[in-house]
Amino acid sequence: MKINKDSLKSAFSKETLTSRKFKHGGLAVIILIFFLVAVVIVNMIAGLLTDKYPFFSVDLTRDQTFNMTQESIDYVKGLDKDISITVLNDEDAFAGGNQYFVQANNIIKQYPQYNSRITLNYVNVNKNPAYLNSLTEDTKAALNDIIVECEGRQRVIASIDLFNTQQSANSTTGQMDTYIVSSKAEQTMTSALLYITSDNPVQISLLTGFGESEDMYQNLVSMLENNNFKIKVQNIMTEEEVDPESKIAVIFAPAIDYTEDATKKVEKFLNNDGNLGKSAVYFVNMEKPQTPNLDNLLKQWDIAVGDGMVAETNYNLVVGRNPYFAYNEYVDEEYTKTLKNVNLPTVVPFSYELMDLGGNRTEEGVKVLLQSSSSAAVSPSKPSTEWTPTKDDIVGNVPTVLVSTDATYVDDIDYVKGNFAVVGSYSAVIPGITQANTYNNSAYFVNMFNVLSERENAGITIQDKVVGAAELSITSGPANVIGVITIVIVPVAILVVGLVIWIRRRNR
Repeated sequence: MKINKDSLKSAFSKETLTSRKFKHGGLAVIILIFFLVAVVIVNMIAGLLTDKYPFFSVDLTRDQTFNMTQESIDYVKGLDKDISITVLNDEDAFAGGNQYFVQANNIIKQYPQYNSRITLNYVNVNKNPAYLNSLTEDTKAALNDIIVECEGRQRVIASIDLFNTQQSANSTTGQMDTYIVSSKAEQTMTSALLYITSDNPVQISLLTGFGESEDMYQNLVSMLENNNFKIKVQNIMTEEEVDPESKIAVIFAPAIDYTEDATKKVEKFLNNDGNLGKSAVYFVNMEKPQTPNLDNLLKQWDIAVGDGMVAETNYNLVVGRNPYFAYNEYVDEEYTKTLKNVNLPTVVPFSYELMDLGGNRTEEGVKVLLQSSSSAAVSPSKPSTEWTPTKDDIVGNVPTVLVSTDATYVDDIDYVKGNFAVVGSYSAVIPGITQANTYNNSAYFVNMFNVLSERENAGITIQDKVVGAAELSITSGPANVIGVITIVIVPVAILVVGLVIWIRRRNR
């Protein structure tokens, strides 16, 4: 291409450089360049600030899904130990899994932002396999897992444990596919910090050996572990005793009755050589098999489980028009004082009637923790389609959770309590209930275990936070308005402004 010297000379002549047209055009170009540079710089600064200071970022989701709760923030700020968090992958690869991994990564990055003694590193173990060799022999970790460590104490978090999952049958392959339904990243991470920084976590023995289903009790185990309880699963039929190191023994929905030998092991655990200080929690099986040995154990604590289920007659208090699935009332304040929202209901679906036998067999007697409304009835036996509760069947408030408390003086000095709590149905702690943000079940039952174990400085009661699939809901009317504004009005306005400016400049 040949350049005309005369044209080039004309373009850079004194007349051209000092002309009004050049001045206005040149100024516009300079302003545009400065504006673009400013946008880039501001964007870079904003990115650096939000990485280091979380209060510079704004979470516009309905439930603050991408931010830590204030309870976790306060706890993290108070930590006075050096803690390392290592994500076993590159950050981009870890966060690139899907929207849930993006949310989880955002939560994880906030921990060092609130406490300078917490460090966060990303290590791709596919590129750096030697890192796995540096871990202790007991540490089993893989790509995308997270290792939280403090003073030589570790907890490995499998990436799948950051989320709540469900399974569904794949119609094409016939296999069961697992998919993520919500995130519990904050719960899991804060739980790991609680665990590695706690000197003596409270141990709970979950008793098996009588047809208990792991699928049924696993959610309770996860819920308690996420709140810094140590769970020990024991086969009470084969083991000699309930671990005396445990503070609580859980009898979770046995499908058959305990043997006399098994009940004696529980009795011995609760008696604790006459010193008490132990508790038991019994979750009733919805199928309610005949359990004379367990019934006799409960009788020693002045509690009985009836044959009928609690049924609500006021349909303003039921869920899905199911009379056996109704809102409960809180009764004892000791078990609700740490709840953030006492207006949020707790439910015990398909609960059997619980009764205080009034035998004065325990020092402090039996207390009602949860009960039905005053408009509840009790079915004659297990519910069936042949019986529908009516107003004539109303019996008033029916207990759905009871606790019996015995007490003694140890060495004539310390007043020590022992407890036996009964929950009318194990459905109170199934995933669909505890993971729903419409019920208080997760917080309530974790707090119940806190009270029964007399746990001091229990930390935070962490509930699952469900990530809503649709944070923005919009009908066709507003959608049409937004469409008209963005497609028609805004472009026309820009065109009009541009024409006005062009005409004014042309006529100067």
